[in-house]
Formats: sequence, C-alpha cells, structure tokens
Amino acid sequence: MEFSRPQKLLIAVGLLGVVGGVVLLSLQRLARPAVPTPVVYTPPPAPVAAGRSLNAVHVAGEVRTPGLYWLPPGARVGDAIRAAGGQTALADMTSVNLAAPVQDGSQVIVGRLRTAAELSPVKPAPVSPSQPMPAPQPRPATPTSVTRPVSAQPAIVSLNQATPEQLEALPGIGQELARRILYYRYEHGGFRSVDQLAEVEGIGPQRLEQLRPYVRP
Repeated sequence: MEFSRPQKLLIAVGLLGVVGGVVLLSLQRLARPAVPTPVVYTPPPAPVAAGRSLNAVHVAGEVRTPGLYWLPPGARVGDAIRAAGGQTALADMTSVNLAAPVQDGSQVIVGRLRTAAELSPVKPAPVSPSQPMPAPQPRPATPTSVTRPVSAQPAIVSLNQATPEQLEALPGIGQELARRILYYRYEHGGFRSVDQLAEVEGIGPQRLEQLRPYVRP
C-alpha cells in the first residue's frame, strides 16, 4: 500500500512528535532532584532499662554537675564524684570517704569548706592568776531609773551560708534536719526567703515560726 506525499508527511510529523515526547520526559526525569532515602535513628536505651545491673546514685553538694547518675556495681564514692564532673574549689574533701562503696538509691553529698573565721573562733584572752581583778565600781544612785539586765541576742544564721554545725545549733534542728536543709539549698540554688523552710521535709508551720527569729536567707 502506497501513501501519498501528504500522508507520508503527516506520518513523519507524528513520529517526530512521539520521539520528542519521549526525549522530553527523559530530560524531565533527569532534571528532577532525587528524593533522599529517610534514615531511621534508633534512640539509646533508657537508663531504667539497665536498672538491674546499674546502681542509681544521687550526687549533690560541691560538685560541678549535681544530679542522678547510674554507676556499675562495685563503684565507690570517688567514682560518683567523678561522674558528676568532680568537686568544686569550695569542696571539703576531708569529710568524704572516697573509698566507700555506693549502693542503689544512695546519696553522696560533698560538703563545703568552712571559712577561717569559723575554724578559728575568737577566744577571750586568759587572765593571769597573779593579775589583780579590778575593783567593782559603785553604781550611781538613780531612783527615777530602773536598770534591767540586757539579754544576749543569739546570732542570726544565714540559710545560704550556714555550715552543718551552725544549722544543728538552731532550736529544734538536729543532724537529720540540717542535712535536709543543706540538700534543699543545693537543689534549689539557695533560699530566697525564710518562708521556703516550710518546703523542707520535717519543718512545719510551728517549727518555722520557732526558727524565724534566728535565720535569714
């Protein structure tokens, strides 16, 4: 079957159109950016998953990074302090037993160094036995005035700077409550007001009012 010249021309144009479409689709596929394959990241196991083999230890006080740390069995207090970034420049390491083993759920508190004034309190000069005592001076008669003894006011303790011994000397505060006050101070960055003592476990409203005259932030 023979085609006329116009028919041959139409067939040629149709073939060119098909070839051009195929080439155009190929160019579009090449120009299209490739879609990256998504990467799935598997999170590390939580510390609780290893709780059967690790011990949870709370490190607080004068360490660089206080917090909860998971230590292997057989770890010592020194290992717990190293896990918390080591001690600060104000740490009193003489009161810490670095060789003591740590148990699951235990707490390690590094105390703070006491100041020179606290370590060397001022004592009255001794009186020599051979030195005569000064004779008491008679008081002038003042019938219109009454002399009353002046009661010594106790020193006010700063909650943010007090040592464990100073806290234990407060009325109604023993060794355990002093430790809780220090722990609250380390965890919350200090006391902003005396009323925050009520947030310490073991200090109720009555004891707070009893301590209020003797403490300040």
